[in-house]
Amino acid sequence: MNTKPKKEINLLDKQIAGIRQQSASATTRLELLRQNIANRRSLIVESEAIIKAYNDSIALKNAEIHDLQNEVDTLIHYYRKLVRKAYKYRDSKVWYLYVFASDNLGQALRRFGYFRNLSDQMKGEAQKIRAAKVELEEEKEKLSQMKKD
Repeated sequence: MNTKPKKEINLLDKQIAGIRQQSASATTRLELLRQNIANRRSLIVESEAIIKAYNDSIALKNAEIHDLQNEVDTLIHYYRKLVRKAYKYRDSKVWYLYVFASDNLGQALRRFGYFRNLSDQMKGEAQKIRAAKVELEEEKEKLSQMKKD
């Protein structure tokens, strides 16, 4: 009977050693999992910061687009008024009479220069509108790219 308790003790010692090994392995796995969770949390915090930066950029870009749209609308409004006035007084006879009714040559040159400047101004305003629309489209494209990112 003496050998049976020794065998049981040896068997229990082996089981205890196995349990200790499993416990150490589980503790190691637990530490690895905790480290993994901490790393993921730091990635989430970093991602949230990047998302916030993108949202701020998107909001800023939206404000720029809004300002550009207002500028385009204003330019179009004034251009329409300019074109209406030019159309209203489009009769070339009236323009020539205005120039020829001048008191002297200097006044006639100033009046002629006024009409030439009016034409240049209309062309310039049209060019400004085209440029503002192009810039507006570029800003909208940048915004859509930001949203995709």
